[in-house]
Amino acid sequence: MHIGFIIHTNHHITDLGPLIEEYKKKGHCKILLFVNKNIHFKPEYNPFLHQEHLRLLPFHELFWYDGNEELATLLTQHAVSAVFTEEAYPFVESPELFKKRTYKIYSIVHSVDNFHPRARQAGVIDTSIVAHQQYGIYLGWNEKDYVALGLPKYDIISTLNAKKIQKKYTLPSKFILVLVPNNPLLSIAMVFRIVRRIKKVGYAVVLKGKKPKCHRPIFYFFGKYFLNDISYYPFITHELIVASSGVVGFDTTAIEEILMCKRPIVNFSIKPYRKREAETGNFKQFVPMWNSDFCLDIPFLDAQKFGLWKKLPKFVHHFAKKDIDYEHIQREVFSIPGGASEKVINFVDKDLYS
Repeated sequence: MHIGFIIHTNHHITDLGPLIEEYKKKGHCKILLFVNKNIHFKPEYNPFLHQEHLRLLPFHELFWYDGNEELATLLTQHAVSAVFTEEAYPFVESPELFKKRTYKIYSIVHSVDNFHPRARQAGVIDTSIVAHQQYGIYLGWNEKDYVALGLPKYDIISTLNAKKIQKKYTLPSKFILVLVPNNPLLSIAMVFRIVRRIKKVGYAVVLKGKKPKCHRPIFYFFGKYFLNDISYYPFITHELIVASSGVVGFDTTAIEEILMCKRPIVNFSIKPYRKREAETGNFKQFVPMWNSDFCLDIPFLDAQKFGLWKKLPKFVHHFAKKDIDYEHIQREVFSIPGGASEKVINFVDKDLYS
C-alpha cells in the first residue's frame, strides 16, 4: 500500500510528521512525499529552499512537482491508496484534476480551517480529521464529512524536555514566552511595559514571532531572546511553550498549542474582529479555551489608544497558579494529546477496506 503526504510549506512537516513516523513504525505501507518546488511563498517556509527540514521525516520516496497537473499524474502513476494533506491543499485549487481518482484524500485541520466546505462541495476530500467533535459543530459541518481523532502534531508533545530545549536555544531557565503578532495591532510601547512588568517579578522574557515584519522595532529592542520559525519538527513554538513558565499572547490561535503543552496563558485581547469571529466565524472553537482556568483573558483593545498613560492590568500572578487541571480542560474543550496518529491510521485502514 502506498500512502502519500502533501508537504506544501514547512509547517506541514509539523502537522504531518508524527503521522508519517507512525506509518513507518507500522511498516505496512510505502511512504511517499509530494512537495511543490514552485511555490511562491515566504522563503523561510519553503521546503524546496530548506530541504534540511524534510530530511527529518522517515519517508521512502520524495517527488517534487511543478503544478497540480503534474501532482495528479504522479499520484496516479504511483498508485497511492490514500493522500494526507492540510486544509484540502492543493486539491481545492484545481478540483477538476482530482475528481476522477482512485485514492482517498484526508484533510487534517490546522487551527482555523476555511477550506473544508468548498473542498467537500467540489468533491476533492473524503474526510477531514479534527481534534474534537465540537469543531465541526461550531463551523456547521455535516457530521458525516469529518471525524474527531485528535491531531497528530500533538503526539510529539510528551517527548519534549524543558531543560534540553533551554540548552538547545541557549535560553534562561525561568522565562515567560511572549508570542508577538505579525500585524500592526500591537505597539512597541505596550510590549515594553508588559516585558518590564514580567521582569519585575523575576522572570526572563523570550519573544517568539514570525519573520519580523510589522514588529521590526520589537525585534530590534528585544533581539537577544527573539526567535522565529527555525525548527518545524519539533516545532519551535511547541518547544518554547514547554520550556517556559507561561505564555503571553494577543488573541493568538496558538492558545490550543499552549493548552496541549499545559502552560498558563495571559491573553491580551487586541483583535477588533475577535467578537464577531467568536460569535459567527472561525474563533468559535477558541472561546471555551479563553474562558478556561488556564487562560487569563484581558480585554485590551482600547488600552493602546492611551499608550504609556493607560494603567496596565495585573496579570503576572497568573503564572504562579498551581491548581489548573489541564487534562480536564483538554477533555472538555479540545482533546487529550497523544495517540492521534495511531487512531488516524486505524480509521484510514478501516475506511479503505470496508
